Amino acid sequence: MTDNNAISLQSQLIELESVHNARELGGYAIGEKRVRKGLLIRCANLNVLSERDSRILSERFHLGRIYDFRGLNEAALAPDIVPQGAVRISVSVSLSPNQRGLKISAMDHRAVVGFLLENASHPELRQTCEHLYENILLDSYSQEV
Repeated sequence: MTDNNAISLQSQLIELESVHNARELGGYAIGEKRVRKGLLIRCANLNVLSERDSRILSERFHLGRIYDFRGLNEAALAPDIVPQGAVRISVSVSLSPNQRGLKISAMDHRAVVGFLLENASHPELRQTCEHLYENILLDSYSQEV
């Protein structure tokens, strides 16, 4: 059975030259409702946002608010370039350290990829990855930081 309401990743991509993987989140289902088109965009690395892309976000998408989910240290290392008319709001969240005290910096991509590859078959890791965003937002440690 196919889902006629399925959304392709390609159809959601926003073509920007400086920021990769920018996507429209409109159309995705949340329970019985759907996110309204043109309401939410996700992207990363606004610290390298070009003037051209900044204008696109301001004029075409009427960007009003940027919710930055990065930790305070990470945000300080690579401050966002905020398009005209937008306001940056820090919503700093992070997962609490696990019992083994494992800490992997979000900036150290090689360590993260290595850890994931070495432990890909571990059931707990699989569960964590499948529910990562939910875990980050609902974790009491994230809400306190």
